Amino acid sequence: MDEDNANHIFFDCAYAKLYKEKIEKEFSIKLNIKDDWFNGSWLQGKVSNNVKFNNWSKEVIAVSLWQLWKNRNSCYFNGKKMGLNTLFCRVMADILWTSINKADEKRK
Repeated sequence: MDEDNANHIFFDCAYAKLYKEKIEKEFSIKLNIKDDWFNGSWLQGKVSNNVKFNNWSKEVIAVSLWQLWKNRNSCYFNGKKMGLNTLFCRVMADILWTSINKADEKRK
């Protein structure tokens, strides 16, 4: 691993850049959150380039960052790296699971 800091893991490593491109292509969105990451403004739904993120976009970003972190740990501790499609599927599965649980909570 080249570096082990949040900036590298989430934004600068080649794997994270390829994944970001995949998300942008799949959802036809432009993610430019690097500058806004550490101050948390993306969670408020707006970033410095005045792009507004809806709840779906914020969820994709948050779950993607979580899965990138899990992938980093798998690489670091187990020497195993997920393929980009696997990572994408895990993100979508996590979001689907969360949506199902939210719907179940509303029914109670």
